[in-house]
Amino acid sequence: SPRTSDPFNPDGINRSFLSDKEMIYPVIEASTVTCPASNYVTGYFPNYFLYPERTQGMLAISMTGSELDAVCSAALVGRNIIMTAAHCVADSGKWYADWVFVPGFNGTNNWHPYGVGLAKYVFIYSGWFNNSYWPADVAFIILKQSLGDQVGWLGFKVNQAREQRWIQVGYPANYPYQWVTL
Repeated sequence: SPRTSDPFNPDGINRSFLSDKEMIYPVIEASTVTCPASNYVTGYFPNYFLYPERTQGMLAISMTGSELDAVCSAALVGRNIIMTAAHCVADSGKWYADWVFVPGFNGTNNWHPYGVGLAKYVFIYSGWFNNSYWPADVAFIILKQSLGDQVGWLGFKVNQAREQRWIQVGYPANYPYQWVTL
């Protein structure tokens, strides 16, 4: 494939689907709106340059390797490990072609303040890959770059009680967010 000299593309593979033109969005003012996915109200004013917000990021997905097909949320949980949903990496027994993680993505001219992380290895449960089993809708991606050394990471726990509270952040696709605002 064609090579580039883009500093945000360390392996030199042409990922033209991540052009600046496509990644710059109008900034949406944070306001109190109802989240379309649940019954809670949001009013969050993220600061993408502080921890933990800068560990959260946008995962750009190319299903074919030639264009931006989808966007998901992901978070650094290790120095070079991100956690996302399995439906962001595979569907119906087929892997997507390419993933690029952008920590601190903010939809402005400085949309990649910490650079980008390219996928090296992807891990999902076979229950998702083979059967779209929703309880297995989780994926871990090992990045080629150790972005956590620069921005930190969240970590994760396993084997915890089910009735625990957590704060979940991401880049919702529905209006008014449109993958732009954390």
